[in-house]
Amino acid sequence: LPGAATAEQVSQPEMRDDLNAVCRRLHAGGRRCLAVIAADDERALRRTAAFLDTARSLHLRQPAVYQVPAPATLDGGRSGLRALLAQHPDIDGVFCSSDVLALGLLIEALVLGIKVPDRLAVIGFGDVYFARDLHPALTTVRIDGTRMGEEAARCIVDRVEGRAVPERVIDIGFTIIERASA
Repeated sequence: LPGAATAEQVSQPEMRDDLNAVCRRLHAGGRRCLAVIAADDERALRRTAAFLDTARSLHLRQPAVYQVPAPATLDGGRSGLRALLAQHPDIDGVFCSSDVLALGLLIEALVLGIKVPDRLAVIGFGDVYFARDLHPALTTVRIDGTRMGEEAARCIVDRVEGRAVPERVIDIGFTIIERASA
């Protein structure tokens, strides 16, 4: 429908707040050498840019970025950690643009004998069903998917029924789910 809000407009309005919070959470935990593993899709690229902006505002060294082809995979997280550590062995905090990448990173950290979160803090994005069952349990960003769907449906129904949709972008908020990985 022309002019109807898309799921993208409802789900990821600006991403500044959630990624500011992620970067600030790592910083508050004493992490100073940060990195990002992200897929090359539009949302992940915006998440990366917001994270980098916050790191800059905190006067941190420019975080290293490892980009993987979308869709994100476990192998992307594993190869990302290996590549990042080869170039920047002092990395102590990593944001992954999806929980799948974070799971791959945790697997590789285990293989390499890297203790999470003692040596390396990890935060994912999505709060997928397995995040709480990992060891260590994954700290992640949760977006309210139910509310996202409700808001998108409301916008579509309003448009179909000829009502104006006043907000082009709807902020549904986020929550950082604190678990053991960061």
